[in-house]
Amino acid sequence: MINEFGFYSYFNYKLSTPLTELIVKECPDGIDYYFDSIGGKMLEDAVTNIAQNRRVALCGHS
Repeated sequence: MINEFGFYSYFNYKLSTPLTELIVKECPDGIDYYFDSIGGKMLEDAVTNIAQNRRVALCGHS
């Protein structure tokens, strides 16, 4: 069910560990859309769990 923010689920990556296990639990079919402006562990875990033919938006990376 979609919540009042228009998402199926969300979490605070700083408070949620291990990230990969949480992503698999919340997104069993993979991540559909991911926006990143930080990089690091969260980006690595998101890309590892991205669904096939889905979108990743990067901001501020070189």
